[in-house]
Amino acid sequence: MEYVTFKTVITANDRFKAQYNKYMRRAALAAVLLTILFFLPSSSARTTPEMARASQLEGTVVVKVQVGPDGSVLQAVVLTPVHPLLDKEAVKAAKRCKFQPGRQRGIAVKAWMAIPFAFRLH
Repeated sequence: MEYVTFKTVITANDRFKAQYNKYMRRAALAAVLLTILFFLPSSSARTTPEMARASQLEGTVVVKVQVGPDGSVLQAVVLTPVHPLLDKEAVKAAKRCKFQPGRQRGIAVKAWMAIPFAFRLH
């Protein structure tokens, strides 16, 4: 019978935390870049539908996307909905994005990441 020592469990947990923190930093950087690209004042007219603007809808929609080995978005799912109009626009914007694929042992693989889309009226 094989026993797992406490030290082994902590080491594995620390490696998991380091890997998780690395991916979260990448996700945060991607979120900042997407916010800059899609939500500049000049582009707000084409990203927010007229009905949502007329209804004074604001909020942050978080979309979970699956990035394929080629960097394209394979799936997009709304994690935190705000309103159906804004959710639909956030999914459309997420599907237009192109990413660097996730890598595992040097090979491009599918990976999930969460992207916040902030809809603000100025």
